[in-house]
Amino acid sequence: MLACGSFLAAVAIPVSAAVGLTLDPLLRKSGTSADSSPGGNPAAELASGFLPIIRFDELPEDGTPVKSVVRIDVRDAWQVFPDQPVGTIYLRRFPDRTVVVFSDICPHLGCKVDYEADQSRFFCPCHSSAFALDGQAMNKVSPRPLDQLEARIDPAGMVWVKYQEFRTGIPEKVVV
Repeated sequence: MLACGSFLAAVAIPVSAAVGLTLDPLLRKSGTSADSSPGGNPAAELASGFLPIIRFDELPEDGTPVKSVVRIDVRDAWQVFPDQPVGTIYLRRFPDRTVVVFSDICPHLGCKVDYEADQSRFFCPCHSSAFALDGQAMNKVSPRPLDQLEARIDPAGMVWVKYQEFRTGIPEKVVV
C-alpha cells in the first residue's frame, strides 16, 4: 500500500508542475507600459487599441502627410516579440492642433497607397486608385475614401492612433 502512495506522489508532482507551466502563459495577465496617454492611463489606452505613434510637434505644420510605421509588442502564449511592425499610416497636422490619420491600405483591393508630393495626392499603383489629401476618392476605382483612423493627442503632445484594418472591395467601412 505504501508503494502505491509513493508512486502516486512521484507522478502527481511532475504532472502538476507540467500543467502549471503549460497554463501559466494563458493565465498570466498581459502587462503593457507606455509613458503617457490621452486619458492618463496608458494600459487602458493600449487595451482600447490606441497606440503611441509620433509627437505632434514632429509633424509638418503645413499639413504634408507623414508616413509612420505602427509597431506593437506581439505576444503569443509563451513569448513576446517587442516592437514589431504591423502596418503603416499617414498623419496630417492642422493649425487647430488636430491630426487626421489615414490607413495606407487601399480600400479597393488592399494594396499599399503612396503619397505623391508632386501631385498632392495619395495613389495606389495596383489599379490607379487616387485620393485627395482629405482622403476622398478622385476617381471611380475605389468603392470608398481612404479609411480614416481615430486619433488623440495627449497633454504631453504624443499622437495616439487606434490602428485598425478594414475589409476591402466594399463601400462600407467594416473592421476586419
